[in-house]
Amino acid sequence: YDFTGMRNFSRFFELAAQNELAVIVRPGPYICGEWENGGLPYWLLKYPNITQRSSDPNFLRESLAWWDVLLPMIRPYLWQNNGPVIMVQIENEYGGFGCDHVYLRALRDKAIEKLGNDTVLFTTDPPETIECGVISGVYATVDFGERGLVLADEYFKIQADANKKRGGPRVDSEFYTGWYRTWGEKGIERDASASGIVTPVKLDGAQLTGWTSCAVDVQQLVNVTSQSSVMSTFNVGDVFRGDFVATENGDTYIDVSNWGRGVVWLNGFNLGRYWSSAGPQ
Repeated sequence: YDFTGMRNFSRFFELAAQNELAVIVRPGPYICGEWENGGLPYWLLKYPNITQRSSDPNFLRESLAWWDVLLPMIRPYLWQNNGPVIMVQIENEYGGFGCDHVYLRALRDKAIEKLGNDTVLFTTDPPETIECGVISGVYATVDFGERGLVLADEYFKIQADANKKRGGPRVDSEFYTGWYRTWGEKGIERDASASGIVTPVKLDGAQLTGWTSCAVDVQQLVNVTSQSSVMSTFNVGDVFRGDFVATENGDTYIDVSNWGRGVVWLNGFNLGRYWSSAGPQ
């Protein structure tokens, strides 16, 4: 086993603890498509006709043997051992792949054996496939993206039902605000002018009317900001640009407390919007 370099998760846990960050661990065996074959090693295919992510004897034996090594290394970093790890996930979105509860229960039992029965174990599944991903005695969570926000109450009811109404928080454990790109895939581009507001705009619970939305051609801002001076009426949007050189490394920040509201770019990166005149957002 190689736990050096980028595989040195213990060092990652230590850095998280030093920076007062909590850690949620996803030890698999399958950890999702961001990794080749979901993190499952290619050599599993040496077994003829192996069925991965199942109670197939060869797959289950190799998975549990891996956890026999991995989980004891995680245990010292658990929250109850004064470490940063607050939760440990079993499998990943399994309900969308299979329905082998013998496999899932074997993983649960191994996790309890190696991590203790006071460790918070959980699963995550899309609401529509959660039934096959649920494991008795393991907290079930759901995942959905920003398009699912309008159905959030319905999705969290499904989560509550999956947990047999025993209580527990609403959890979207994998919230996507966008999408990822696989190796060799063409980059995803979205025209900002095609985006829109899909629900009524409200302020303090009251729907706003009579307002105007206008687009800003960001690509043309460089031409505007190259001017040395500008006449401003301050009743429409203005663009301001400044430059500075940091002479030494150190913490830097932008004080927008007197700027009202707007958007900040730094070195070509959009840091996001601010509305300091309205208070914390």
